[in-house]
Amino acid sequence: KNPDLVSIAILLLDLAKVHEMQNNCLVASEYLVEALRTFRLKRDHKNTTETLDTLARIKIRNHNFEAAKECYEDCINIKEEYYGELDSSTASTLHNFGCLLVQMNDSDGALEIFERTLRIRKKELGLNERNTLKTMQKIGEIYVERRNHTAALRCFQEALPNLSKAYDSNHNEVAQC
Repeated sequence: KNPDLVSIAILLLDLAKVHEMQNNCLVASEYLVEALRTFRLKRDHKNTTETLDTLARIKIRNHNFEAAKECYEDCINIKEEYYGELDSSTASTLHNFGCLLVQMNDSDGALEIFERTLRIRKKELGLNERNTLKTMQKIGEIYVERRNHTAALRCFQEALPNLSKAYDSNHNEVAQC
């Protein structure tokens, strides 16, 4: 019996992740592109978005930011269409996309994306959740960069009491505050 195409594509995705860990990004990219082709053909949205996320990460490591941006935009569109705008998985991809936009010196775009992410995370996860707080920190950092200290303080002050709830008091991220 022959394995089905999706099983082969999942194996390619796994192989790509191993090659990524070994810093062999070229081979990883080749496996991901082939897996992506199959997942799209079979309309396998979960694996398509996972592959796009992984491919974006590899493109970033190779400083191919425009290609990474395309991967994230495609991934976000698929996730919003199939899982909804308030899905926590969509929020994770949005957060990563915002980090990419910061690297690309697009603070306006990053701020917009982080604010979308924060709305989702506050609603789905609450203020005491680590990922919500990381997004709040990124927003605050953009305000600091813009020298909007009032907005930065407001953001950090909202995060601080929740940070101590999300982490125990001995955790290094709380100790640094």
